[in-house]
Amino acid sequence: MKLDNKGFAISTFMYMLLILAIILILATLAILSSRRMIIEKQKNTALDNISYPQNKICTAVNGVKSLQLGTEYSCEVKDGTFFTFYVLSTEGTKVNLIMDRNICEDGTSNYTIENNYCRYAWYEPEANNSFGPITAMTVLYNATKEWDNVPDMILNYKDEGERYTGINSTSNKVEIISKNGTVSEISLKNNKALKSRMPKESEITILGCESNNVGSCPTWIVRNLNYYDTTESLGYDKYINNYDIDSSHIYTYWLINSNKLSATTAYVISNQGYISHGSGVNATNAVGIRPVITLSKRMLK
Repeated sequence: MKLDNKGFAISTFMYMLLILAIILILATLAILSSRRMIIEKQKNTALDNISYPQNKICTAVNGVKSLQLGTEYSCEVKDGTFFTFYVLSTEGTKVNLIMDRNICEDGTSNYTIENNYCRYAWYEPEANNSFGPITAMTVLYNATKEWDNVPDMILNYKDEGERYTGINSTSNKVEIISKNGTVSEISLKNNKALKSRMPKESEITILGCESNNVGSCPTWIVRNLNYYDTTESLGYDKYINNYDIDSSHIYTYWLINSNKLSATTAYVISNQGYISHGSGVNATNAVGIRPVITLSKRMLK
C-alpha cells in the first residue's frame, strides 16, 4: 500500500510538472507572438514614416481631426495651393481623401475655360474598356504631378470590373495592364511620380451609393457637379435649371473600375447621387476626373 501511495504521489507530481511545462510553453509562445506583433507594428510604422512624410498638410475644416468618412479637410497640396478634400476611406495607417471637385489637366478646377471644358475620356482611342483608364489616368497624373506636399502614390490596383487586369505604379513609372497582357506606361515627366488616383467603386458603395438609385450617395460625394443646387440645400430633387445640358457642363466623374457587364463603358458618379454604369469609355461629354490622394493619418490635423 505504501508503494502504491508513493507511486501515486510520483505520478501526480509528474503530471503537475507536465502541466506546468505546457503552461510555460504556451506563455512563452504568447510572449513571442506579442513581441512579434509589436515588432511588426514598429516596422510598418517605420516604413510608413519613410514612404509618407509627417508634415501635416491637411487641416480639419471644423477644427476637429477625425477619420469619419466625409470629414472635410483643407489640404495644402503644394506650397500656397489649397484644395478641399473629404475622408473617403482608411486602410491601416493611411487615409484616402477625395477632392471636393473635378480637376482639369492643367491642375485647375475651371470647367468653363474656352476650348477646355475639362471633359475627358476614360479610354479615348476606342470604345473598349479592356485596356484600362489610360486616358483618364494620364490626365490625372498631369493635373496633380506638381502636388509636391502629397506623398508619391504606390498604386497596386486590381480592376474591380474585371475588364482589364489592373494598375501598378512605382516611384518612376505607372503601368496599366490590359486584359490581353499589353502594358501601357504613363510617361512620368521630370521624375514627378504619381500623386493621385480615381475613386474605386468599393469605396463609393461603402458610403451607401447604389446603382441607379437617385439620392443614395451622401451629398458631399457630388459636391461641385453642375446642376446640383447647393445654395438652398435642396438635395437631389432640385437642380440649377438655368442651363441647357450641353458638353460644357460636367455633371459626372469617372471611377477607376470598368463595367464588367459592358465592354464599352465604365462607372461614373452622377450629380443625382448614384453610381451609373452607362458612360462610354471613349466619350468626353459631361464626364470629369476627381482626384483621390493617400496620406499617413499623421498628416491630418
